[in-house]
Amino acid sequence: METEAKKSTAETLASWVQYLGMTIAMLGGATWPAPRWTVVAGGIGVLGAGIVWARLAAGKRTAAGVNAGGDRAIERVQSALDAAKQRTAAVRASAESAAFEAIANECEGIVRDCVEAVAAQQESLSRTYGFAGYAQVMTPFAAAERWLNRTWSAASDGHRPEVLASLDHAIEHIDEALRECAVLTKSAK
Repeated sequence: METEAKKSTAETLASWVQYLGMTIAMLGGATWPAPRWTVVAGGIGVLGAGIVWARLAAGKRTAAGVNAGGDRAIERVQSALDAAKQRTAAVRASAESAAFEAIANECEGIVRDCVEAVAAQQESLSRTYGFAGYAQVMTPFAAAERWLNRTWSAASDGHRPEVLASLDHAIEHIDEALRECAVLTKSAK
């Protein structure tokens, strides 16, 4: 899977400038109780310049299309959530009689494959739809992830009623995240 958060050389250099500024400021303050305030201020200035440089470089990357494409990000999220829903529903369909180990393994696979695919799109969603749009999708998504982890835990403990209830909750929250994706997609058009 291609990484949307791949940094440009300018962003990497800007990060190093930020580290340099922080180091200078800390060295200036290291002579406590008599810090060299001009060194501290200079370090903070360098740190600020690095932050500005990083934001400008990230903006150019977005404008160039490297991190643009929030629609692609939302499509990837929807695809991963669809896969998570199908796989979770399949586990739920067989959970009343399936071996606990098989349930735990499949939950682990869903988290590894689907949840991590959604998590990889967090930065792009936030940049494209703002924090509110990001939170609309990620809040129910995070709840679904917790319920999948609870399912794994219940399966590991051999507690079938909790496995079934947790799977039902996970599916419910995946459905909610999918609905929120649809809302974001409509609002972007």
